[in-house]
Amino acid sequence: MPEERDINDPGYQVLEKKVLEVEARISLMEKIVARIDGTLEQLEKRVSRIEEDIRRLDEKIDGKIESLRVEVKEDIRRLDEKIDSNFKWTIAIMVSGFIAVIATTIIIKLLLG
Repeated sequence: MPEERDINDPGYQVLEKKVLEVEARISLMEKIVARIDGTLEQLEKRVSRIEEDIRRLDEKIDGKIESLRVEVKEDIRRLDEKIDSNFKWTIAIMVSGFIAVIATTIIIKLLLG
C-alpha cells in the first residue's frame, strides 16, 4: 500500500510547487508549439502559392519563347530569301557587265579592223 503523505510536510509542498511549475512550463510550451504549428501552416500555404505562381510564369515564358523562336525562324527565312534574291541580281549584273565588255571589245575590233 502506498504510504500516506502529509500535505503539511515541507518536502511535499516543495515537490507540489515544482510540479505546478513544470505544468505551467508544459502549458506554455504547448501554446508556443501551437503558435509555431500555425505559422508553419501559413508558410506552407504561401510557399504553395509561390510555387504555383512560378509554375504559371514558367508556362507563360515557355509559350513566349516558342513564339519568339517561330518569329526568329521566319525572319531568318525571309532574310535568306532576300539575300538569295540580291545575290541573283548581283550575279546577273556582273555577267551582263562582263558580256557588255566582251561585246564592246568585239565591236571595236570589227570596226577598227
